[in-house]
Amino acid sequence: LAKKNAERNAVSDQITFAQGDLFEAKTLDRISLREAIKQQTFDLICCNPPYIPSEEIDSLMPEVRGHEPRLALDGGADGLDFYRRLAQDLASPRERGGRCLPTAGGRGRLAPILLLEIGCEQGKTVGEIFESAGAARVTIHRDLAGLDRVAEIEWSITNV
Repeated sequence: LAKKNAERNAVSDQITFAQGDLFEAKTLDRISLREAIKQQTFDLICCNPPYIPSEEIDSLMPEVRGHEPRLALDGGADGLDFYRRLAQDLASPRERGGRCLPTAGGRGRLAPILLLEIGCEQGKTVGEIFESAGAARVTIHRDLAGLDRVAEIEWSITNV
């Protein structure tokens, strides 16, 4: 669907799509996202992860719970399982002594900015999860109703 939307808006040549589990997701060229990031500079990675607490899924609006697979909604007991996994993956040293998001360009650069959709009351906790894992900066953006909606995470790669 994202690929079709990019084609419809004439931006598909500016986007690399990947599908799968975290940084092992494969691009359309069958390269892992982790490897693709090592080979080129990405400006931005966007993700709409599952962030609904398990107990709340059955109470969602029918147009949401009836059209989305449970896997795309269920964020675990408190809705934060994905964010914890991602923060742990980002914080874990890799082979060759680097972070999982090394970009072309050398020391002192920032890895691609991560934009992650979050639940409307999850901003503070998501920020704390990534800050405690070593994020260089976390900014929570609110939607037009003033509710937490997107976590913007910058990850330093100075130790790469």
